[in-house]
Amino acid sequence: MKTYCIAIITICICSTACNSTKEFVNNDTLCNYDDPIFTITKDEMTFDVNKYDSILKFQNLIIESTNEYEKKYYRRQPIGSKEVTYSSKQTNKQTNKQKYIGYYPNGKIWYTRFSHSKYDIYFKEETVYDSQGNITKVIDHEKGYNICWEQAIAIVQHKLRHQLAKYDTVAYILYRSDLNESPNDPPIWSVGIKPIPDDKQSETVYYKIDGVTGKYLGKIKLVSNGGQILTIE
Repeated sequence: MKTYCIAIITICICSTACNSTKEFVNNDTLCNYDDPIFTITKDEMTFDVNKYDSILKFQNLIIESTNEYEKKYYRRQPIGSKEVTYSSKQTNKQTNKQKYIGYYPNGKIWYTRFSHSKYDIYFKEETVYDSQGNITKVIDHEKGYNICWEQAIAIVQHKLRHQLAKYDTVAYILYRSDLNESPNDPPIWSVGIKPIPDDKQSETVYYKIDGVTGKYLGKIKLVSNGGQILTIE
């Protein structure tokens, strides 16, 4: 009877863990890919050189801000080059999602990419155009992944909910295998956690999440010691 009870408890625990992971895998609303910032509007397909160039020559940056968005325009002309390029960066103030658009000297769209102001990652698709506005390249930054960055963080938050409750604020650091550059690598998210305030400035723990199933794969501890980075599984 005792063995039977233990088996039942084990099955329940495993079932709960699997259902919990499945919840995050199936919850696409966490990724919020319907956010309007992921849309390239007709107006954004070209840059109004006549309107902005004369201003950007003197101050190199124009900022337009509303309650919801902040938009920055840049002008770049490398030293010794006659060619000028332009770019814009739009940030959703509530979600911190960002849209980058580059433009050729003639004002035609050059590239688009999406990121997050707090994390050094790109997501969704990056698109490259020729000077006539034709698509020449598309890079899928989600290639090989079912789990988006917000789901990866949510899985770690769920797993560590009791531990994280001790801190007022936690900063997250994100890394993932890029299957465009390294197609043989497994799709894995590494979610680093830095409590704030942090009494161990030299230590960061990264929790590994399977980018397809959402399964927790263990953790890595990075410790800075005399200028060297030590990895502790």
